[in-house]
Amino acid sequence: MERKVSAQQKHGVILCLPKSSDPTIPADLRSIALLNTDYKIMARIIAYRLCPKMQELLYPSQFCGVPGRKIFQARATVREAIAQTVVTRVILCVLSLDFQEAFDRISHQYLFTILRICGFSDWFVERIKSVYEEASSSI
Repeated sequence: MERKVSAQQKHGVILCLPKSSDPTIPADLRSIALLNTDYKIMARIIAYRLCPKMQELLYPSQFCGVPGRKIFQARATVREAIAQTVVTRVILCVLSLDFQEAFDRISHQYLFTILRICGFSDWFVERIKSVYEEASSSI
């Protein structure tokens, strides 16, 4: 039996909360999506199944999304690098990138292809696809 995620399960309600006391433009609002509990449970299961592979797939310098790696370790790594350059007098370039909304800007098809290349089964990738296909929301 093929199990699909229903349209109702994939429907989110977006709330726009003001960031300031007098919001006048869309940037003054913070949008929060309220999702169906079934959908959130399924997403949690998928994330749980991805976790064991994250450590081997991501670079050691990647902290987000890797079990056991915390942002505090990333900060400590940067501080140690800076301290090392003070001692050794080696020039250091620190680059900070902001990937705000990056997931929304990358093709989902590309991500599904990468998952297959990384060794995830077609069945697993299809389950993830079913969560995103024809998802809808209302404000």
